[in-house]
Amino acid sequence: MHLSYSRAPPPSEWRKSWIWIVRRDGAHPRRLVRGQFARWSPDGTRLVFDAPTAGSDGDLFVVSVDGTGLLRLTHTPALEQPADWSRDGRILFTRYATDGSGKATIYAIGLDGRGLRRLTNGRHADEAAAWSPDRSKILLTSDRTGHRQVFVMNADGSHQRNLSQDAYDDEATSWFGSGRRA
Repeated sequence: MHLSYSRAPPPSEWRKSWIWIVRRDGAHPRRLVRGQFARWSPDGTRLVFDAPTAGSDGDLFVVSVDGTGLLRLTHTPALEQPADWSRDGRILFTRYATDGSGKATIYAIGLDGRGLRRLTNGRHADEAAAWSPDRSKILLTSDRTGHRQVFVMNADGSHQRNLSQDAYDDEATSWFGSGRRA
């Protein structure tokens, strides 16, 4: 089993972050590629990550764990951070507004860079998306109520529903189980 992490330089040089892979016992650390916020593919053979480019604070890329097969998925000026990867190759990610407003939109994209689909409207800070185990739903956090709340929606972005409905900031969502009802 291997782990990945981002090694970040001082904040003023964040564009020089690197993704590293290491065995779980800490042995044999290996610098893989420039970037950050890596997420493993379900089969453990690839990573999706964001990396700054000449015209962007962070576009999405996919790379094999041996460092080959680098593929750029997005080409925008916005910062895009991967969130989750489904077994059938769909990647959820957050695209942050370039105007400094803090607004963020959830998207899904195919492993080949095709099939880009906007799932939330971009009027709020919608982040931290996670596929349900059966990929029929997406869990996310949003500030659309004035506080960060936990929402669930269908995989196509429809039927968005607030699950937490309280006066606190709720975040760091995750799924457990098969995705079937209890």
